[in-house]
Amino acid sequence: MRLRRSRLILVSMINVEIFDGDEVGYRRWLDAHPFSGYIVNWTRHRDPWYPMMHRRGCPILHAHRGNHTTNYPKAACDSEELLKLWLKVNDIGGRGGDTRECGHCMGVWSRVNMRLR
Repeated sequence: MRLRRSRLILVSMINVEIFDGDEVGYRRWLDAHPFSGYIVNWTRHRDPWYPMMHRRGCPILHAHRGNHTTNYPKAACDSEELLKLWLKVNDIGGRGGDTRECGHCMGVWSRVNMRLR
């Protein structure tokens, strides 16, 4: 029982914002985090490609105009580690917290490019 209670306290301390059909809230979060943060998106059905972790500035997240949070709900956080913990606790995507990393913004080449800047 103690483990469960402490787990709930830990989860409530994680500052993750969820955007499910909330374009205004999502845009507000993006504006408040112009250069940092992490976003994970997922589908409403089981898909082996999701959930997918992105850095805040990933062009893939914004490749399509229009509604970004209806077909692909999103969660955002300042910390990649805390966002992964939130995914695991909530079993988003039914993969036990496992997530794929976007090849554009979190893959090997993006890390090389970030070091060169």
